Formats: sequence, structure tokens, C-alpha cells
Amino acid sequence: AKLKGVPLGLLIEEARTNLCLQSEDFTTTWVATATTVTANQAIAPDGTTTADDIEHTGQTASPLIQTLTGLTANTDATLSVFVNRNDLQWIRLVVSETANGDNWTGAWFDLTRGVNGSKSENGTATISSYDIINVGGGWYRIWIIGNPGNSATGWTYSIGSKTADLSNTEPTGVSFYSWGAQVEAGAFPTSYVRTT
Repeated sequence: AKLKGVPLGLLIEEARTNLCLQSEDFTTTWVATATTVTANQAIAPDGTTTADDIEHTGQTASPLIQTLTGLTANTDATLSVFVNRNDLQWIRLVVSETANGDNWTGAWFDLTRGVNGSKSENGTATISSYDIINVGGGWYRIWIIGNPGNSATGWTYSIGSKTADLSNTEPTGVSFYSWGAQVEAGAFPTSYVRTT
């Protein structure tokens, strides 16, 4: 029988570090190609006006990227970010090898319906899982757990709007809000840790 009102212990996450630089400011250490990033345009999930507006203005394979070095080769890492569709439907997250861009894995997400799209694995890259979670107020936390393989220790992470599921084409004239990017070593996302 279940015991009502009796504490059964605490749920404690393992300690993780957010390796992503400037997790709430996409105008700084992030490289925006054919993309306009306007800081602090919407209310973020934490209630502050710190969410950035991301609008692609031209065609590029990796519109908003951050590159990290010194990662552990041949292991999974998790990229997660909070996004609000604004007027965008499809968004894609990518994990790739920096030295060889042919080794990449990506996942698409439908922000209109709040569901997963498809995934793609290329070269030596693999994807363990990906998902979308509704966190309220029009915001979703999306993540991809990937490994570029090839013994790579330099990885590139990409966030970009797309015209459709499995599409590599960026729409123009539409934007989304982004906040709280996180890269962590491990095979599942943990609670968000802000970096500056």
C-alpha cells in the first residue's frame, strides 16, 4: 500500500556544466550567418525580457552556430535551447564535427504543433535521441543528443529555422525567439544553467 504524506526522498540531478558560452545572448559568441539577431525582444521562460529575436535574411547551411573545443571524443553531448515560434514553424538543431562538416546529425521540430519532426545522420555522426517539451507561454525546450564521431574533440552546434521537415532551406521574413542555450556532456538534458 502507498503511504500518503510520507516523503520518499529527493530527486537529485547529477552535477553538469553548461559548456555553451553566452547562453542568453546570441549577439556575442554565436556566429550569425545571413541572420539578424536582436537582443532582448521577448519575455523568456524565467520572466525576464532577455529572449533574442532570430531572423534569417539569406540562405546558409548553418545560420547560428557556436563552436566548442576540448570535448571528449566519441561520446554523446546534449544541445538544448528554449524557443518560441513567433511566426516560424520548423526549426533544426545540429551537432557536427568542426574539422569535417560532413559528419553531422540534425533533428527537426515543429513549433506550430509542438512535436518532433525527423532526424538525419551523416558520415560518422550519430543521434541518440531528440525531443520537444512544452514549458508554457508559447515556449518549448528542444534538444538533440548527438555525437559527431571520427574521434573529434571540436564540435559545432547549430540552431536554424527551416521551411519544412527534413529541409535544409531557411525561410526569410519570419523569426523565432531563442533563450537559454545549453551544451552538456551526457546523454540527457538537465536543468538549465545560465552562462555569461
